[in-house]
Formats: sequence, C-alpha cells, structure tokens
Amino acid sequence: QPSSTVSMEGFIRFLQARSEQFAVLSQFYGHTITNHDNGFPLFRKIRLSAYFNKQRADQRLIQDLHAKFGEDAVFVMGNWSAPHARYHEPIRGLGFRRLLKKHGFQVFLIDEYKASRRCPTCHNESLRTFRCVPNPRPYQRERYPTAICHGLLRCTNLYCRPAMAALDRYRLWNRDVAACLNYMHILRELRRNGIVPHRFRRVAVAPTKRRRRVDDQEQ
Repeated sequence: QPSSTVSMEGFIRFLQARSEQFAVLSQFYGHTITNHDNGFPLFRKIRLSAYFNKQRADQRLIQDLHAKFGEDAVFVMGNWSAPHARYHEPIRGLGFRRLLKKHGFQVFLIDEYKASRRCPTCHNESLRTFRCVPNPRPYQRERYPTAICHGLLRCTNLYCRPAMAALDRYRLWNRDVAACLNYMHILRELRRNGIVPHRFRRVAVAPTKRRRRVDDQEQ
C-alpha cells in the first residue's frame, strides 16, 4: 500500500509481513515450471505473457488510429513527460513516437512552453488555478484535506472578462483544452510564417563564461 512508504512504522510492518511470505513465494515461483515440455520457471512465463500483452495492446492502438484518422494522419505530440515525478504515472514518450513512426505515421514534437499558461482567447499569460477540491489521495487527507485543482483554470485578464455574460464572471478553461488550442495557434503560425509565435518562445540565455583560476592566469 502507498501508506507503507510514508510512515516509518507502516513500512517496518510491511517489511516484516513480506519477509514472512518471501520463502513461500520464492519456492513457488522458483521451482514451479510452466509445463512438462520445458523446465522454465513460472516467472519466465509471466514475463513473456506481459510482453505479448503489450504487443497486442500496441497493435490494437495502431489499428484504432488507422480506423479513426486514416492512413495519412499527422500526429503532434507535446514534449512533456513525467518519468520520475511524484504522484504521476510514467508517460510513454520516445518509445511511443518510435511506435507511430514504425507504422508509417508522421509525428512532430512540439514544445509545451507556456501552452497551459496563456489564454487562447486574449493570448495573455493570465491562466491561474483557483479551485480547491477534496484531496484525491486518501493517505494525505488527514494532513491536507483539500488540494488545488490543476485541471481547471480561469483567465484573470480584465480585458477578457467583459466578453463574458457578466462582469463578475471569469472565462474558465480546461487545462488540456487550452493547451491544445495553443498548439493550434503554434501550428498555424508555423504554416503561415515558419516561426513559433513570440509568446510561446523560450527566453534565450547567454552562455556563461568560465572564470579562469588565478594560477592559470599567472602561467
């Protein structure tokens, strides 16, 4: 359970329970063979089944993409991933792009810099989080009963608010929808002028010069 890695006492109990069952599990998985034709242990069969299931899932995904978007579809993917971020499941990045290219799809990588910070309507960096929801992580609700909802944003630009039905309302955005609309702005600008819009560019940082030591300068 995740709580065993948070509490020291819980983690100790987890290690004790696992050590009591380790001998039984090791004997079962180490000495139980898959069948009488070969002497492979059971864990070899489990790993092979996981590999086959992954291949079938990838093939089914490719078939669904061909059926929905056609053979000449062009996919644009963001460069953000969370391989080692806390509370985030790892996202397939390079391996998924290679899978699409292997099956003939055209794939482009797009920089997600400020894609979820700028409002797609007024183009200002005015999207902010504002809503607190019950903490979705049960093992943290005792210390932190509420958490900020990062999936819902609102535009705080005063010139964007008069476009709403009332002045006391904000323009609300789903984070993923706002990012996808900003992707469209980037792609249209690339098709029109061949450059990324200035509001989505990273600030160029001048390279730092290494200071030579006094001993080197004297020599």
